[in-house]
Amino acid sequence: MNISNAFLRFAVLGLSGLVLAGCVNFQQVTDLTHSYVLSAMPAGKPATAGSNSDLAVGLGRVDVPAYLLDSRIAVRQGSSEIEYSDYHRWAERLDKGIQRVLGVNLASLLSSDRVVLSAWQRSEVKAEVYLAVQRFECNAQGQVILEARWRITSPGGEKTLRTDHAEIMRQGPAFRTDADGAVGELSKALADLSQQIATSVQSISASPKVSQP
Repeated sequence: MNISNAFLRFAVLGLSGLVLAGCVNFQQVTDLTHSYVLSAMPAGKPATAGSNSDLAVGLGRVDVPAYLLDSRIAVRQGSSEIEYSDYHRWAERLDKGIQRVLGVNLASLLSSDRVVLSAWQRSEVKAEVYLAVQRFECNAQGQVILEARWRITSPGGEKTLRTDHAEIMRQGPAFRTDADGAVGELSKALADLSQQIATSVQSISASPKVSQP
């Protein structure tokens, strides 16, 4: 076979390939990924009687374990195993989402419009809240676990007014069958934690030793 015949044969094969490709019906690939955010609790009654719209609280950065900062939602499979869902993801960084929702919840529970996040002047708040999350996940059977420690300090962090710990468990739907319901149960666990923190803040604000800015 000479060079010209070989080139002609190659050209014919290439043209045939283009014709066949044109006959293929390419279907649009469906994106199966779902993105979720935590939800604030419904507006309701304040945590305790005497809640004050002037009560100013600073809510600092929320610390979470590094394994929870993956955009994929973590599902615990055992005492040590974590499985990440490729099709169910957080729409925002989890530490930012927890801080956002906790701020909204505290504002509702304390009947205060002065819950500020991350950046504030010392003179602007009466107390500061710092949260460290140890666990915030569901398992394959739908049990939700939220374990966290929080610290309440005087403005500027000069004095620790209270520290506490919570371990909250709730039973929700299995993640594989109802991921939206499982995430909703995580939001409810965060609402339970918000209630505990709000009660602590309210009791501290009522103390005569803590002056209102």
